[in-house]
Amino acid sequence: MGADAIKKRVRRSIEALITSEPFTTWLTSEKGFAADDLIAFNNSFVFRDTVRTKKHTEYLALVRSASGKLPMSSLLVVSPPSFNVDFKHFSRKSSNVGRRTVDEAIREQLARCGELVFVLVGRIDDTVGLEMEFPEKPFRALRFDPTAKGLLVRR
Repeated sequence: MGADAIKKRVRRSIEALITSEPFTTWLTSEKGFAADDLIAFNNSFVFRDTVRTKKHTEYLALVRSASGKLPMSSLLVVSPPSFNVDFKHFSRKSSNVGRRTVDEAIREQLARCGELVFVLVGRIDDTVGLEMEFPEKPFRALRFDPTAKGLLVRR
């Protein structure tokens, strides 16, 4: 999946999220919004109080316009202090919230992403092979070839 397809999927997910009942209820109950404030979305559905995992430092966020709207064109990736609530309001004056574009974040994350992630969340393409060299004898390499006729080939 390319960067543009990922961006479209992220945008569709955020559009669905901001029209959901939990979000609209939270938004109407939250006070003290000003133009250019951020609303960040939790990046995990797992509450981590008893599980030892490391939560990612980046979150998706929208910037509130002067008219009170949350335009999709304002979608950012932010690095605020960690939080465990579903939605978090950050003042535009917050100096501890890093910001970058979604395009920049997707490019950087795709460059760091391994093949396994695409196996887990991507589509399976049963024409792509993979080979891994072995540093020790008696094997030279392990190769997965989905088009192979036999299970094991000795070379």
